[in-house]
Amino acid sequence: MSGATTVDASVDDSGLAVLEIDTNYVWVYPFTGESKKPGDRLVVVHDQLRWWVYHRADVKPTSAGLWLNHSAASVTNIDCAYAGKQFIAPAPPDQKRVAGSTRDSFNPDNPVAPVGTCR
Repeated sequence: MSGATTVDASVDDSGLAVLEIDTNYVWVYPFTGESKKPGDRLVVVHDQLRWWVYHRADVKPTSAGLWLNHSAASVTNIDCAYAGKQFIAPAPPDQKRVAGSTRDSFNPDNPVAPVGTCR
């Protein structure tokens, strides 16, 4: 795992103050088994999430707490059949690859891109 979490004060579209928590992480899941080439037993997930927390005095009790405001994610080298069932497994050798650089997927400073994402 590599990345960062930042916290800042912000304002929503209606003018209410929110605590804004941005997370930007790359998660690497290693799997056992024979590797034909470097990295083929690794699944890489890059996600960027923005969470908002409203001040309790500004909202109804049902609106207090953590709210997901924005999300973006991509995966590289994942088995698309398993991903559709909410599981993580490395891509089988016969799965069609999406063009792009696997090396770039390890850097959380790069934008979330659909490199290797199932389509």
